Amino acid sequence: MTASARRRWLVTPAIALFLALPTLADDQRGNVGYLDLIARLGSGNEPTGAGVRVGHVEAPQAGSYAPNTADNHLLGKTFNFRSGASGASSHANTVARHMYGTSWSAAPGVDVIDLYEANHWIQSGFLNFGGGPPLTAEASLFNCSWIGTTQNNALDNEILRRADFAVHTQHLIMCVGVSNGAGAFINADQLMSHAYNHVTVGRSDGEHHAGGTRSTLDGPGRMKPDIVVPENTTSWATGVVSGVVASLIETAREWPGLDNNSNARRSETIKAALLAGARHRAAWTNNPGSGANRGVTATPYDPVFGVDEANIDRSHMILTGLEQDGATTVPLSGSAAPAGWDLFTINAGQSRYYRFEFLGDKPEFSVLLTWHRRVSANFGSFSMPNLDLELFAVTSGGSLISLRGDPGIPVFGSGNIASISAVDNVEHLFIRDLAPGAYVLRVTRASDGLEPWDAALAWLTEPDSVDPAALTGFTMIRGTHTGGGLTDLTASDNQYLRTRSGFGNTFTDLHSMEIIVNAQTASANRRILQLTVESSISHAAGGTARIRLRNRNTTQFEQVGIHAVGQSDFVFRTLITNPANYVGSGGEVDVSIRHIVVVPIFAFQFNSFFDEVKVVVN
Repeated sequence: MTASARRRWLVTPAIALFLALPTLADDQRGNVGYLDLIARLGSGNEPTGAGVRVGHVEAPQAGSYAPNTADNHLLGKTFNFRSGASGASSHANTVARHMYGTSWSAAPGVDVIDLYEANHWIQSGFLNFGGGPPLTAEASLFNCSWIGTTQNNALDNEILRRADFAVHTQHLIMCVGVSNGAGAFINADQLMSHAYNHVTVGRSDGEHHAGGTRSTLDGPGRMKPDIVVPENTTSWATGVVSGVVASLIETAREWPGLDNNSNARRSETIKAALLAGARHRAAWTNNPGSGANRGVTATPYDPVFGVDEANIDRSHMILTGLEQDGATTVPLSGSAAPAGWDLFTINAGQSRYYRFEFLGDKPEFSVLLTWHRRVSANFGSFSMPNLDLELFAVTSGGSLISLRGDPGIPVFGSGNIASISAVDNVEHLFIRDLAPGAYVLRVTRASDGLEPWDAALAWLTEPDSVDPAALTGFTMIRGTHTGGGLTDLTASDNQYLRTRSGFGNTFTDLHSMEIIVNAQTASANRRILQLTVESSISHAAGGTARIRLRNRNTTQFEQVGIHAVGQSDFVFRTLITNPANYVGSGGEVDVSIRHIVVVPIFAFQFNSFFDEVKVVVN
C-alpha cells in the first residue's frame, strides 16, 4: 500500500441528517445523574473533571476541526491545536459543550483540551499509522464523535489495533460513537466503534446502529454499543459520556482512599464502574434463557442499548465504594460492600470469588466484568482470554449452589445470574428482586495457555436497610459484670460492656466467662439471621470465643461460631439462612458468648470487653 493510498480516509461526524435543538443544560446533567450526585455530595463537593486533560478528536467540517474557543460555554479553557490552525466547526462546538462545557457538561472543570483532526490523529498526530507505536498521550481520555473507514478492512483493523494498544499500554479511556439511525453495522461504522477496549456510545431512543461487530474485522459478533445517553445524536451522547468519564477520573485521583491507589485510575476500573453503574430501564434485557437455562446468557448486553443509560451518581458510588479484594477460594464469612470494585490478576484456569451477605431484598444487583485485549507491538496479532461471570448461593460450609434453572426461581425474580459470552471482553449480570441470603460471585478464566491477565469487576446494589433486633437484657452465667450496659452494645463505637472471668469445672474452661444477651425482633420474616459480635479480652496471649444461639425447639444452645480473641477488637459475623429454630414465636433470640483462656495458673482472671452485639432477622 502506497503512502498516498494510506492517506485516503473517510471520516465523518456521527451526526443525524438533521440537527435538533439540544436539550436544556439541567436536563442533560440530570439525565446522567449529575444533579443527583450534587444533591448526594452537597453542592461544591462534586467532581468536575478538574485537572483531567482530555483529547477532542473531530472529523473535518468544511476544513475545520475545532470548537469556537470564544463560546461562552468554553471560556477560561486552554486549547492546544494539535493538527494545526483551524476555524470553528459547529459540530465540534456542540460536542465540546456536552463534553466539557461549563453549563452542559458533567465535567465543567476540564480546562486543558488537546484538539485533533481525525485523519491527523489516526496518522502522525497520535496513532502513528504507517509508523512506529502510538505517541504518548498527554490527555487521559479521547472523545471520537465520528465514524469512518479507510474502505480497506485490513487498514481499519490495524487502526483499531493501534487504538486498543494505546488504551492498554497508556491506561487511556476512549469514548467513541456509532452511526445515527436504527439498523445493523455497516462498513462506515468500523472506525472507531469496533475496537475492544473503548467505550462505544449510542442513544437512549435506540436510533443508532447496533448489534454484533462486523465479520470483516477482528472479533466478529461482539456487542456494541456499550452504553447510551438520552441525546438526539450519537455525537452529543458520546461527548456526554466523555464528560462523565472525566469526572470519574478526577474522583479516582482525588477521593480519599482512591488517591493513593493506582488501580482506581486504570482504564479497566473506570470502564467497569461506568458500565456497572448504568441505569437499566424496565424493558432492558440481555435475553437470558428459560427452563434449565433460566438466568444464563451468552450475550452480556441488551442488543440495542448495551448496559443502558449512563449515570454518574451510581458509577461514583461504585468507585468510591473502594477496592475490595476477591479470594482464590470460596470465602466462608464476611461480605463485600454494596458498592465497590476490584482490579485483579487472574491466571489461566483460575477462579476469583466475592462473597455478599444481603439482609434485605435487593430490587437490583448490577455486576460488570471487563478486561483488555492485548495487541502485539508490531500490530500483527492480538490475544485475549475468555472470562465468565456467575452468581451462586453458598452454604455455611462454602459449597456453591447453582441458581440456573428451577433452583433460581425462589431466589431471583428476573435477569441473569450467569454471563458466558465467548467473544466479548465484558460480562454483565443484572438481577432483579434478589432474595436475602449469602451469595458468591465467581469469575472464571478458561485454561488458555496465555499469561496472567488483569481484569476489573464492579458492582452495585442498594445498602441493607433492615433494623436490628432490640437488645432486651443480659445475664452473666460465669464471671461478673464490671461496667457498661446494653446501650454500649448497640454500635461499634469503643463503648464497652465489661466483664471479669470466673472459674469453670474443667481445666480447658477453668478460666472462662459466659454471658447471654437477649434480643427481640419485630420482623415477621424468618428467612435470614445475621449475628455480629465484636469483642476483646485483656490477656496478652489471647484466648478462644465460642458463639452459640438457643434452639427454640430443644431449648439448648447450639454453637454457630468459634474464633480466636485477643486484645484488639475482633468482629465475628455469621449469616444463618434457616433461622426459624433460633427465633421464638414472639421474636426472641438468645445469644451465648463464652471467652476461654487456658493457663496453668489457678488464681488467674481476665477481663472481657464487648463493643457490639447485633442481631438482624428478616
